[in-house]
Amino acid sequence: MSLPAAVENLLEITACEKSAPPADSIARKFLAEIGEEQSIDVLNTIRHLRVIRNFSAYIVYLAKMKKTNTMNNNNCLSPARVSPNSVTTSHRSDAFASPSSVTSTPPLGEASPPNKRRRTLNFPDDVVKSFLDEFVPASTTSEAMADTQINQFIGSATASEGKADMGMVDSLTDAFAELEFRKAFLILSYSGREELESLITAEKIRRLSRLDMNSFEFHIWNDFGRITKEILLCIYLFMSFILEQLLYWESGRYLTYHCHVYGDGSYSFKGPFLNKTTTLLQKEIGDENVLVVKFLEEQTESIESGSWSVMSCPAFNKIAHEGIYVGRKHFQFFGEFFYIFKFRPKPNSHGIKVQFRLIIVFFMILSGLLVLCQCMYCSVFKDGGKAEKKKNPASSPVKCYFVNKEAFASFFDDGSRFFPRKTIQDARSMFMHIHRASSVANYMARFSLILSKTVTLDVNLDDVHVQDIDDVPCLDEKGEPVFMDVDKPHIHTDGTGFISEDLALKCPLNCFMGFAPDENNIKRLLGAIPQTDSEMSKLIHRNLEPPLLIQFRMFHQGRAIKGTVLLNRKLPPKTIQVRPSMIKIKADDKLAGAPTLNRFEIVCTSNKPKRPRLSKNLISLLHYGGVPKEFFLERLEDALKDVQSILYKKRAALKVAISRDADEDFTVARMILSGLPLDEPFLQHRLSEIVKEERKNLKAGKIPISNSFYVMGTADPTETLNCGEVCVILEHGQISGPVLVYRNPGIHPGDIHVVNAIYVKALEEIVGNSKYGIFFPSKGPRSMADEIAGGDYDGDMYWVSRDPELLAKFKPSPAWENCPSSLISSSKKVDGLPEEALERELFRLYLRSRFQPSKAMGVAADCWHVYMDRLLTLGDENSGEKECVMKKILKLIDKYYDALDAPKKGIKIEVPPHLMPGKFPHHMERGEHCTYHSNSILGEIYDKADKYNNLDEVKVWKLPYFEEQIEQIPAACRQAWQALYEEYRGIMGAAMNAAGQESKNEAATAVYRFYKKKLYGIGPDDEADELDKSRKSWQDIRLDALAVYDAAYEYAARFEDPQKCNFAWKVAGSALLKMFMEEQGEKPICCAPSVLREVFC
Repeated sequence: MSLPAAVENLLEITACEKSAPPADSIARKFLAEIGEEQSIDVLNTIRHLRVIRNFSAYIVYLAKMKKTNTMNNNNCLSPARVSPNSVTTSHRSDAFASPSSVTSTPPLGEASPPNKRRRTLNFPDDVVKSFLDEFVPASTTSEAMADTQINQFIGSATASEGKADMGMVDSLTDAFAELEFRKAFLILSYSGREELESLITAEKIRRLSRLDMNSFEFHIWNDFGRITKEILLCIYLFMSFILEQLLYWESGRYLTYHCHVYGDGSYSFKGPFLNKTTTLLQKEIGDENVLVVKFLEEQTESIESGSWSVMSCPAFNKIAHEGIYVGRKHFQFFGEFFYIFKFRPKPNSHGIKVQFRLIIVFFMILSGLLVLCQCMYCSVFKDGGKAEKKKNPASSPVKCYFVNKEAFASFFDDGSRFFPRKTIQDARSMFMHIHRASSVANYMARFSLILSKTVTLDVNLDDVHVQDIDDVPCLDEKGEPVFMDVDKPHIHTDGTGFISEDLALKCPLNCFMGFAPDENNIKRLLGAIPQTDSEMSKLIHRNLEPPLLIQFRMFHQGRAIKGTVLLNRKLPPKTIQVRPSMIKIKADDKLAGAPTLNRFEIVCTSNKPKRPRLSKNLISLLHYGGVPKEFFLERLEDALKDVQSILYKKRAALKVAISRDADEDFTVARMILSGLPLDEPFLQHRLSEIVKEERKNLKAGKIPISNSFYVMGTADPTETLNCGEVCVILEHGQISGPVLVYRNPGIHPGDIHVVNAIYVKALEEIVGNSKYGIFFPSKGPRSMADEIAGGDYDGDMYWVSRDPELLAKFKPSPAWENCPSSLISSSKKVDGLPEEALERELFRLYLRSRFQPSKAMGVAADCWHVYMDRLLTLGDENSGEKECVMKKILKLIDKYYDALDAPKKGIKIEVPPHLMPGKFPHHMERGEHCTYHSNSILGEIYDKADKYNNLDEVKVWKLPYFEEQIEQIPAACRQAWQALYEEYRGIMGAAMNAAGQESKNEAATAVYRFYKKKLYGIGPDDEADELDKSRKSWQDIRLDALAVYDAAYEYAARFEDPQKCNFAWKVAGSALLKMFMEEQGEKPICCAPSVLREVFC
């Protein structure tokens, strides 16, 4: 991409000065977008930075900041420019007040305490020290801190009625509304739910508004000063760490701003939160134009018909009509909601988690504001009665996306001929022509596609040929189509299409749930993919293979398309082929030529499978099919032995450390690889924790099984496969022989198929050497995927097993018959429904789903487990009871599968009382009052694994070599690190209290990094936080590392808690391991973690 000569020249000079590689195509693109003047500002800023890690990432980050500030200045009106008719006095006071302060409404309950989060900043250590000394009183005590913890000042501002002079409020409102978004959000976050008038003045706001963000935040801390040294310092450390991560990972990290709405109609602000993944919505209109809202569950009456009018809910109506103000941005919603029930099995090294997500998307508009609400319920097939895990605040049951409609200004300007009224419906049309949805329930389900966590394919869809091709119908013996309903035929290609090789090569590898670990490297490699055939062949010669299958969401010319695309090397370049079964929303011909957002969003790719585990469902079905108990118990015994060997066998310990320790900088793996004995206290403690977790998984039936794997499924494009045949491609190509095929969350005995895997030569011409997938036949009266728990090819993962013993013992059952449900949808049609009525209907549906979510699926699954457990224990002499139990099981299966699709069909499913069991088997852990001891296979697995629960207590002691060397530590050095360790305990405690559940790791990392700088750095300006970066003498580092070790282990021994040794290895681990290896006469070797995973995992 060409840039102005002055920018090109400065770009080259800056890269040379920083010894950095030339800016990549993404960085150049951002420079082009912000213009010559601002590009020069960005590059001059970078030239003055002392150290940079990633030249291109810094350019992108600073360019985005320039772009955001420009957009804020252009799109956001200050109150001085708003006409008197558009903003009343009460609305203007809402710039910093929650709705409850403006109108009188009885509160629905007490407000929950605000969350404990902070913004991200970066300040020099000497600045922090001087700030602490000047502004935080030395007399501040931990007792005072307890009364004024961070959760008391991160929240929303709620101005109370009658306490402030109206003129003062107006003045404060005007000053507050003139602030840019980040500064306004910061004040609201720090103010708590207190009156802004009591915390800050209009004059102060206007004076502070001229400061940069660093200075601005320090002054806000001072003015709202209720922070102890420990809390303030830990916040600073956390922010410094996050900002660095943002700079380094700019192309793969995102911020989200959160708001909690309380039962009395007030609200508080949280964040921003740092995420590795994001949605299309946030990518397109910007992080700062999206506010994620959570309606808190407080005292709420039933909303059953006749007892409470859903549309008169005071708290909801307040937010709907008055919106949320943050500085010059006005976030507001009014009435539209949608949900979809989505199942996706998640393969990982610890087993298969069956994840159900109820997503409710909720759009609202008033005075030109769009709102998107997402309600998500995630449940794993759990044992009933088990205490539910604490939910992460950022992903709790109900949250909404409030969107500032000013972000759609350019879209409306371009489409003024089509969207003269600029309504909520018009704004939705930017993504898809959602008004073409068949029903209210379908409307909600389809629009949620923009909220999937995705990676955007770097391609201009205007240059891509998006072709429509027909689905392959299911044909009977006479060659006639087979119909599911009167007007809905069965098809073999439900949800799958094709993509050309050049486009597939642009897709990041190993993408899962919208996150690609190597996204930056892939983009750098493929940023300028050659377009000629000769250059393409060179790429392929370098063994750069595209993914076999890509699960995606595509928004193209008003259409919403979802499913998978299979690599097809026969297609011409820049081609994507989709089928009718993939098109969820059709384009409106009346809007032909209207502007739309055209994007190809990647959810995941077909990745190398990891070793899977069995599940309770799968064990029950296999045992019902004739696989004896001994098969499972033998593998359980082997697994328990393997788990126990983690404590005393280095190979076993290293294997689990590599697979489980990635988030902890491979501390445990590095200790093992450096030769430390496995009984070293901290190492033994960490291994014991892993053992406990592994045993817990085994108790739940998650038993590792060999010769099995999970792969993504699709239809055979060659139409070679016959009924009962599949083609499976693994790492070394296609496999042959009989296999078992199953799909989670199947619970019907016929959901496990025995089929024959064959070699299909013609397939190689289409997919080349791409790997990891299973192909099902495109022939016959019914799709094999549909026979397996009603599956399709829009990203479903299928369990495939070649285990010879399973194949020899298992006897298949007839497939489940998908009978049309007799239940009638209660969801209204969208066509012909007035806009106001549609919004009202959507809002009612949202409230009902929010406060009365359907539990039919979970209830049916639990009941199925009870009756299946009973069935597996009955002998042939109980044939009458077996028949009775089987009838109940089959009814529950129908209820369960109906419940899977009920939300998007608008159907209400209930499990009748006569199918509810009175007691539950003990392995479901429901409590003694409603439990019986089961001798089924699942009961035996539970009991056998439970016997291994006891672990020896880990004593704290020092390694002899280190204990000898500690005597060399000077007294001053030892005392200094003892003081620092005491300080660390206070700061880490404050960091854990201040950070939300989802950011505890980042907060802890920031604190450790602070003390690593003290160990490896030679002054306050030295950024060295690792041994290999340090300019300090090895002798000084060695003595300091020993002092760290001594301080941590002395304290841990005092309390007999090996976890407290953590500080030594997190801060001084590199130095300690180097010392230990030198003492052993060993030299370290370099090894990439990915290589270790490939070898051991």
